[in-house]
Amino acid sequence: MLRTRFLKAIFLGALALAVALLVYLATVLHPAYETLLIENAEDEASRFSTYLVTAYHLDNPAQPLERGSIPAHIAEEVGRLQADEELVKLRIFSSRGEIIFSSLPKEIGTLNTYPYFHEQVAKGEFYSKTVEKDSVTAEMEIVKRDVVETYIPIMVNDHFHGAIETYYDVTDSYRNIGTLTRHSLFVLGSVASALLALLYFALNQADKSLQGRQKAEKELRLTNDRLEQRVAERAGELLRVNESLTNEIAERTLTQMALSGALSDMQESREKLQAILTSVSDGLLVIDDGRISIINQAAATILQTSVTDATGKKLVEIVASPIVAQALGRLVTSRDEDEDQIDLEYPPRPGTRPRTYQVRRSILSNEHGIVYGAILLLQDVTHAREVEQMKSDFLNMAAHELSTPLATIIGYTELLTGEHGDQLTLPQKEEALTYINNKAEALSRIVDDLLDVSRIEAGKGISIVCAPFDYCASMRRLMTAYRDAYPTYRFALDCQLENSEIVADQVRIDQILENLLSNAVKYTPAGGEIRIVSSEQGEAIQIKVIDGGIGMTAEQVEHVFDKFYRADTSDTARPGVGLGMSIARHIIEAHGGTIKVDSTPGKGTTVTIQLPRNSATS
Repeated sequence: MLRTRFLKAIFLGALALAVALLVYLATVLHPAYETLLIENAEDEASRFSTYLVTAYHLDNPAQPLERGSIPAHIAEEVGRLQADEELVKLRIFSSRGEIIFSSLPKEIGTLNTYPYFHEQVAKGEFYSKTVEKDSVTAEMEIVKRDVVETYIPIMVNDHFHGAIETYYDVTDSYRNIGTLTRHSLFVLGSVASALLALLYFALNQADKSLQGRQKAEKELRLTNDRLEQRVAERAGELLRVNESLTNEIAERTLTQMALSGALSDMQESREKLQAILTSVSDGLLVIDDGRISIINQAAATILQTSVTDATGKKLVEIVASPIVAQALGRLVTSRDEDEDQIDLEYPPRPGTRPRTYQVRRSILSNEHGIVYGAILLLQDVTHAREVEQMKSDFLNMAAHELSTPLATIIGYTELLTGEHGDQLTLPQKEEALTYINNKAEALSRIVDDLLDVSRIEAGKGISIVCAPFDYCASMRRLMTAYRDAYPTYRFALDCQLENSEIVADQVRIDQILENLLSNAVKYTPAGGEIRIVSSEQGEAIQIKVIDGGIGMTAEQVEHVFDKFYRADTSDTARPGVGLGMSIARHIIEAHGGTIKVDSTPGKGTTVTIQLPRNSATS
């Protein structure tokens, strides 16, 4: 047992701290985990209910919620969520409280008459209740598991339209939280016990040392009492010196312990800072008094230097580009808040393209407000800027592509319906109607392409309906149409699949080949040859569309399947919105096939399609 009061106080304080930590884990963190679990269940219920309302138009003001108005396939959606998630039950109520849909069909038609439904939910307020195992729900039902019961009102123009009720099972989550808490208490208790045992051993050794010293001092005082009076003064001085030395040793011991702890904390903080700097993907620079005090690897890579070479130097000493160095230096020295963020285009390395970095600045100042440095964060925004430019180009291009056929349609309709319309001959009227029909079909193709892209981006994909059809007969009809439309071109068809059917979506396959032939005509000079070669490749067929046009560079081929990308971006670019190749790839992949492009500038382009003979089973 410790006999020194100071050491005993240290041990008791450490013991109290360990116990307080365990109590905090059990009484604060564990309930906090349970509360967070319930909130997550409520958020999940709200998100899924919002999805059902939006996806199945349950908030349609023209259609009141009642039995028979709920789509039948909503049960499949709820069933999939019950299988994949922790959804126990879902019910949909009409505005008067009648159950018009339930994952338990026997409940349909039941009327909810409880006050909370008409006094809270019907007024547009959420109602949620946590029901523990073997307790009753808001409808006085006993549940055999821990659930979160949530009512989400459906409001249309500030009027109550109906409500969705969900039951989410949180039994396993509660059990996992309890297991995690018990495991944490056990591990933390074991570690605390071990540390307390080590601390007690160290303090016990120190206590024995102090007791031994006190015993020696006591014997010394007894010896001094037996000395002659003439050495009493000297013995007293020696005792005072000894006491002073003891206090100094104790103070030095405490100081050393505090210093050791501070050094340990400092090392830990440094390691954490280094880990953070290493994990940050953006470039980070800390400028202190004009010199780089901290730089991470990402910033060193951007500035084409190394962390070792850059630390302690000025920006102008490590940045090779004078323009970049000047821009960064101005950002560090300027105090204008409008310059806290700039875009900086960094010169490319050999064989690479320029990169655009967004540089954000944070001023460093001391407690007196005196600025002594800055923090610079360099983020690569090259792709974001390219996407912004691509969107801008697409809007300009789409406006042009839509306005041109619209102008033609408006002009010819005004001619036909104007005051001189009756003076036109029948051939002239037929010619005008033909122009209108052609331009309307062009508009329809653009709209269809945009709708296909919208479905792809929404994750719905492109639907295909596979059926047997004669591929060669279809190609001959297509080639005949193009020969009639473009008599100045030479079209050739080499089909080795005569009298042989394939199983695919004929409309979609024709759409792809029309797009490829249209591209070939656009980028092939008049009089050039355009060929389609089809052959068997085992269980697949190969289709090649070959032209002798202007061709593309390797960089253009790399982006040919990107949405809204067009190889020719000049003012004389061919018509089109840059969606055809992207849609073609999705259609081919939906059939289980592949598509690739080979092209050489000035020598033409070859598009190769590999398509399963029977796409219905691919």
